[in-house]
Amino acid sequence: PPSPPPPPPKPADARLRGKKLRLTVLGVRNAPVGLGDVFCVVECGTSVLETTQPAPPPNAAPVQTAASSFEIFFDAPGASGDVAVIAFGEKGTPRLNENANANDDAPRSSAVSDLYHPIELARVTLSAYDFLPDGDLDDAFVERLGVVDVGDWVPMRRPRSLEKVVKKKYAGASVPVATTSARLVARLVDADHVESWEAERVLAEAVARVHEAAETGDGEDAQAAFDGLANAFAVKTLPAKAVKAWTLGSTKKPTTDCTDLETNGAGAFYARACLDVPHTAFRFTEADGGVPRTALARACARPTPAGEASALRFLALGATPSVSFPVDASLDGSWRKKKEAPVRTAAHVAARSNNARVLTRMLELDSAGVVSARDGEGYPALHVAVVARAAEAAEALLNGGADPAIQIRARVFSARRNPPSRDDDKNDDDDERPTSTAPSFVALNAFELAARSGDARVVDAVFGAGGPNEKKSGALKKNGSEESLAGAPFTVE
Repeated sequence: PPSPPPPPPKPADARLRGKKLRLTVLGVRNAPVGLGDVFCVVECGTSVLETTQPAPPPNAAPVQTAASSFEIFFDAPGASGDVAVIAFGEKGTPRLNENANANDDAPRSSAVSDLYHPIELARVTLSAYDFLPDGDLDDAFVERLGVVDVGDWVPMRRPRSLEKVVKKKYAGASVPVATTSARLVARLVDADHVESWEAERVLAEAVARVHEAAETGDGEDAQAAFDGLANAFAVKTLPAKAVKAWTLGSTKKPTTDCTDLETNGAGAFYARACLDVPHTAFRFTEADGGVPRTALARACARPTPAGEASALRFLALGATPSVSFPVDASLDGSWRKKKEAPVRTAAHVAARSNNARVLTRMLELDSAGVVSARDGEGYPALHVAVVARAAEAAEALLNGGADPAIQIRARVFSARRNPPSRDDDKNDDDDERPTSTAPSFVALNAFELAARSGDARVVDAVFGAGGPNEKKSGALKKNGSEESLAGAPFTVE
């Protein structure tokens, strides 16, 4: 008569409430050979939690599967305190396809499905209760099992009939004399526990989501990404070096110890500090050239309603508009120490993109920083807006206190007539001489830049909001620019 079914496993009791077992199978040694690839199944209670997939048969060169990690939550329905790790060989009895017709004239192989009954090689059962402080396992052995990526070898038990089955059904297969063992990493921790390496990975992904929201999302996406970033910084096991790496360069100083990130909202504090640190967009193509930027600058570069909403939300979350970031992707961290480094701020990006609403909000939050910030070439945000012919942005900056009389060193390309050659001496017609553009550097203010821009809206914005006529006239006469306004054609770079 067939054997009675085994009794159902006992569910986990109160001692394992709020706990989980982090289990990693690093490998199996001394397994029977000739039975295909070795893969492991982890069972807890009445369900199979996870399986490492074997290679599809036939496999002439069996290989051992890579490490597989499992998280076993004892609060889950049907979970048991006993966890079994079972090693299987992929070879086994083929299963007939139930949909195949037995009277079909097709070849027998066409009625065989890809599903196989793998053969059990060995198993070991771990009791989660033994990992408790009053458990039966030796403390030194528990400590060795808990070392991440190292663990220890745990002996497994083979089925009694395995050797007979192998000799009878599988030619060329053999069962070694040595005991089959599995190299395991097992740790009983709280259900909300996160490993330090996992916390670092989650933090990196959270930073990437923030920049993704700045690049493609709207205000709600920016808020959700920031909340995820704050939660990532609030993980207790997050190493202090990771906190420092993602907030390096921020002007915000921590007020709490980074080893206790849940007190006083320190997770949100470090998230705000991370907003002011330029990072490369991890998940995007080479469209942005791999240039590190702040999340606010990425949002300001989008002159769309969604980009505007994203930028305004980052400002509400504490992003600083006057933080500098490099322009060239080839620059390393040394750009922060150079006075003439090619850098710009989010205010410059908003001015170039003609994002007037965002600039108005920046001026309300940090008027002095936005007005006085200069890029690596010495351009204030107002002058950037004028050169970019962004009339609304220029008007917002002027209303916020930007000084149009500030002079910048602009590189001007003027059209010049080439000197006559010997052949030209015979023909004095100047119109036939070739022309070229020669760069030169001149000191210009916003009035001169507006006048030379050729854009009537920019001229109206600068001269209409720049103050009394005496102030404009004085600023223009300072460089003798009343004559230069009607000069040769040129472009300002």
